[in-house]
Parts: sequence; structure tokens; C-alpha cells
Amino acid sequence: MRCLEKDPGNRPADAHELLTVLDGEADRAVARPQPKSLRRRWGWAAVALVAVIGVGAAVLVKRRPTLGAASGPITSLAVLPIREIGGGDDYFADGMTEELISALGRIPGLRVASRTSVYAYKTKRDADIRGIARGLAVGAILEGSIRRDAGRLRLNAQLTSATDGLTLWSETYQRDASDLFTVQDELARSIAGALKMRLEGAPPNDHGTRDLVAYDLYLKGRHRWHQRGDAALKEAASYFRQAIARDSNFARAWAGLGDALGLLPVYGTTPMDSVYGTARAAAERAIKLDSMLAEAYATLGELDRNTGRWATAEAALQRAVALDSTYATAFQWLGEVYTVTGRIPEAVTAMERAARLDSMSPIIIVSLAHAYGLAGRREDADRAVNRALAMAPDLGAVYMFAGSVSLSAGRGDEAAARFERAMALSPGYTPVQGLVCFGQSQRGDHSAPSCRGLEPGAGMSWTAVAL
Repeated sequence: MRCLEKDPGNRPADAHELLTVLDGEADRAVARPQPKSLRRRWGWAAVALVAVIGVGAAVLVKRRPTLGAASGPITSLAVLPIREIGGGDDYFADGMTEELISALGRIPGLRVASRTSVYAYKTKRDADIRGIARGLAVGAILEGSIRRDAGRLRLNAQLTSATDGLTLWSETYQRDASDLFTVQDELARSIAGALKMRLEGAPPNDHGTRDLVAYDLYLKGRHRWHQRGDAALKEAASYFRQAIARDSNFARAWAGLGDALGLLPVYGTTPMDSVYGTARAAAERAIKLDSMLAEAYATLGELDRNTGRWATAEAALQRAVALDSTYATAFQWLGEVYTVTGRIPEAVTAMERAARLDSMSPIIIVSLAHAYGLAGRREDADRAVNRALAMAPDLGAVYMFAGSVSLSAGRGDEAAARFERAMALSPGYTPVQGLVCFGQSQRGDHSAPSCRGLEPGAGMSWTAVAL
């Protein structure tokens, strides 16, 4: 009857627990006065049942696919975006996906596909797992679904081999919602165990806060931050501030606030000098709370890069990649520092590292294209530009870099057209306006409307990148 309980939590968890239950029932049955013949029959029945269960357990273990010599060791993995079931909390499922990517990325010898790469498959639920694995160049795929309802949390996860499509490991977790951090840690450790690897890094429950409401607000903030755009970044900053109000020692929320404010001038019309101080203070607060938080150092580096403080930008970004060698964006930003300071071979190396870590990011790919262009690798540059434009045909920043590649190749008309497209997609962004003016001047149009009223120095850093 225990095995037939509707609530899985009331059923025996495994064969060991089932045998324990049976042993208890057998002891109680033997303790009751019974005829000898009945006792004898029960004793043999119990022995037979235990034997059958033992054989069944052995069969189950034997049938479960394992990472044996035939399949070879798995050294790469992709965590597909976890599906949210029922409640519409897309940000929560996305947050769980990122937490798993981050935790598994700490396993020595295991390459984990980046967030950007796996999210390209978020809407391709019917795609063949082995096809996805080939596209991401990984040896295994982790899929999962999550549901939050009435204070309960149900998480299903399955690890599949890319070689033969067999399930390597699967598990269902049903807990109180308050056990979220424990479930995250157990899941990461179970996957590490299935891969026969050791999970290193932060100890269990080191998620930056123990306040579940603050953590939930943080996940909402990161969800909006990834969407970019002026409105999304402002909303992200609001969520991070609310998380900080709940827990002022939440370092990751402070780093998120610095990230959101620091990117506002890039994706909107907010002047950099109006947010620079607050963004930098937030990143510095995060570092004070957690000196090993790579994203906070990367934020400092990006802020200084965007304000022409090249030396301090490089130092902060070097610290970020030293702390987290899987942080593709930090390598990208470091490559851009090398670009504007004229260290082109180092820029190419950093950008190629970023592209290997995150092969599906259009910004990283087009940044690599720009570095290739400056290095004189025209064909590589054009291939990368075309790929980035195909991936993100409506992202202004991609056209900014694409225009710079055109300039480095001496194609002035093409550069001007790309800069104009960038300004159309990012209206009001002064550096883009500066680039448009610069591109138009290259084709002899020195009195273009985009140059009128442009303040001296506007777009200087982007023009330096273009040159």
C-alpha cells in the first residue's frame, strides 16, 4: 500500500527503504501468535519476496545506462533552458537554469555551454537531442521542468547522452519552496556524481542570501537585464534595489545593480555621468561583500572602459577572468580594451576565447569580427559579421561593430550605411550619432544632418574603435 500512495513523497524512496519496511512488517508478523505452518509459510514468502525485490533492484541498476568505457568520458555538457509548468514564472525557470550552468561550470575538466548558446534552443522543444548536442558541441544534455504551486516545488531533471540518446541519470525533487537552495545544490551534485566528477567551488547554500524573497527579486532582475533595452534595464535596476532592500548584504544583487545602471547609457539615452558614480559604488559594495565575485570586477572594468579609463578597466577585467575563466562577456570586454589601446593580437586572443565560451552571442561574434578586421584578417572578419547580422538583425550594437569592420576594410559607403542602421535601431544614442557622422564623412558627406549639433568628443570612444 505504501508503494501505491498517490503522493510520491509517501512512497518508499528506493529498494533499500522498501526492504526496511518489509523487514519491519515481517518482524511484527512473526511476533504475533500464529500456527507453525503459517509462520513457516510467511517466513519462506518473506525470503522469496526479498529475493525477488533484490533481483528487481539489480535489474533496474543494470538497465540504467551508465558512463562506462563504451560511451567514453563526458567532458562537455549543455543545460537546456528549464521549462516552467503551470504558473508562468518564466524568470524563475531561467534563474534556475543559470544557477545550474554556474554551479556545473565549477567542475574541473567539464565544459558547460554558455547561457546565450543554450537559450538559442529555448523555443525548439521538439528538436532532436542529439542534433542539439551536435550544434552545441557537447557530450550530454541536461533537460528539466519546474513547477511552483501552493508553497511546493517540483523539479524534474534528466541527463541524456549525445552519443546514443540514452538517459544517463534522472531524478524528481518534490520539496517545500523554502528548500529551493537545497534542491539546487543536490541537483548539481547529483549530476556531478553521474558524470563521475567532483563539484568544487561554493559550499552548499552559498547563494549570496538566505532570503528567498530577495533571491526571487534578484532572479527577476537578471531576467530583465538579459533582455537589454532601456525599459528592461531600468526595470532590472528596480528589482535589484528591492532585493538589496530585503538583504543589504546580498553581493550579487549589488553587482546586478551596477550591471544594469552601467549598461543604461549603452542601450538608451541615459548620460553616463548621471549613473557612473552609483553604478561604480554598487560594484564596489559587491566586492566588499564578496571579494571573489567575478561579475562585480567585470562591471567595474566595463564602466571604466566606457569612460576611457583604460588601465583600471584592464586591471578589473583581468581580475574578473582570473576569478571566472568561463565568463565570456568579461573576455569580450577585455578584448575591447585591448582593441582601443592598439594591442590587436591580444584583442584577437581574448575575443576568440570569448567566442569559444559563448558561440551564440551576436555581440561577441561581431566584436571578434572587428578584432579580425583590425588584424587584417578580412575574410574571417566578413564571415563573423555576416553570422552576427544573421543572428541579430535588429540589434543596433551589432551594426556599430559591423560598420567598424567596413571602415577597417576601406569600404566607406558600406560603413556609413551600417552606422545609419545602428542609429535607426538605437535612436538618441550619441556615440552612434558620432559614428554615423564619421562614416558619412568617409564618403565625402561632411554636412550630413547627423553631424549637426554634435558636441565635441561625442562618440569619441566608438570612433577610436572604428579607426
